[in-house]
Amino acid sequence: SPTTNPTDTPIPQPPPSGSLIQNGGFEQGADPWQESSANGYEIVDSTNPHSGQYSAYLCGYSSCDDSISQDITVPSGSGTITVSYWWYGYTTRTAHSCRDALTVALLDSNGSVIGKLQHSCNTDAKNSWQQVSFDVTSKLSNYAGQTVTLLFNGRTASSSSVTSVFFVDDVAVSG
Repeated sequence: SPTTNPTDTPIPQPPPSGSLIQNGGFEQGADPWQESSANGYEIVDSTNPHSGQYSAYLCGYSSCDDSISQDITVPSGSGTITVSYWWYGYTTRTAHSCRDALTVALLDSNGSVIGKLQHSCNTDAKNSWQQVSFDVTSKLSNYAGQTVTLLFNGRTASSSSVTSVFFVDDVAVSG
């Protein structure tokens, strides 16, 4: 009897789902995150994790400019892309003005801001973990198949005695 040979016709695959971020809980250390600290500090730290043993520790010193970022490839397709994470803000400042801040943004390959997701000041510090989630589908609609950067940046003003600390943990980007 004749045999049939399978064809080599590719079957279309759905867009990937699940997290587009690697090591979102920082449990494997910093890799593949990129760390940057004005004073040369390690960002991934065990001081105050939301879950597991590690989180990103931004600032806690005067004139801080600490960042942790990761490149992600924007999936093709029409699915929803969501960025979610937990953050914690603590401050010793009593001023009612924004002197220190955590900023979370998506950057294009040139480092230009595609969209700012969060800008929380020392006045927003609750001294507790808060979960946030953002639908970034429209912000990333022109970047399908391209690499963008998810950036967490902490900055504090110059001060000899007061400052703020920001922690980030359990980062996920689904799409």
